[in-house]
Amino acid sequence: MVKVVESNFNEELIEQVTQNENSHENQEERLSAKSTVAALITRRQWKARKSDFRIDTFKAPVPYVVIHQTSTESCNTLSECEKQVRQIEDIHINSKRLSDISYNFLVGGDDGYIFEARGWTKVGAHINRYNSVSIGIAFIGLFEDKLPSNASLSATQELIRMGMEENYIKRDYKLFGMRQLSNSIDNPGQQLYDIIKKWPHWSYGLHSLD
Repeated sequence: MVKVVESNFNEELIEQVTQNENSHENQEERLSAKSTVAALITRRQWKARKSDFRIDTFKAPVPYVVIHQTSTESCNTLSECEKQVRQIEDIHINSKRLSDISYNFLVGGDDGYIFEARGWTKVGAHINRYNSVSIGIAFIGLFEDKLPSNASLSATQELIRMGMEENYIKRDYKLFGMRQLSNSIDNPGQQLYDIIKKWPHWSYGLHSLD
């Protein structure tokens, strides 16, 4: 079982892992006990920008979880994933003119690193008509012909369980892939989409908010 560590994630640990990232074995030893611990890396820890705009707050708990892929390069090590998250931040703020990264969380890497974006309390901008009632979780990369790491898949499921336990996500939530709720036919990619269809709370039907 993956245990998500949030508030007590050690910044010195991040630095130590970064310095030793050429040795994947060292990363596993420092960040996790035999790949059983996933780190939830806060905005402050990955040095997110401070938004100049007011972002609406959720009325929790929300009824939906929506899975995305970022459609960017994937990442393996902690430093690679941090770089990708900052690049996504630049694209979403500078090019798309959003107030922040559109997702609530991003996940990637061989060890299943979870990055806080808008987090549990701020409304995302990841799926029209469903932003105010869903948590958006994006896997870093393209997953049409490959899968995310097992650690990333497990960490995401544990993140969702954490959301239920802390009353951010309803106990009877519905799980969707972005492609079900939008015109995107390939997000998330087919390999990832086939996996999440086997997860608890998967919903085949489209839910109208009208």
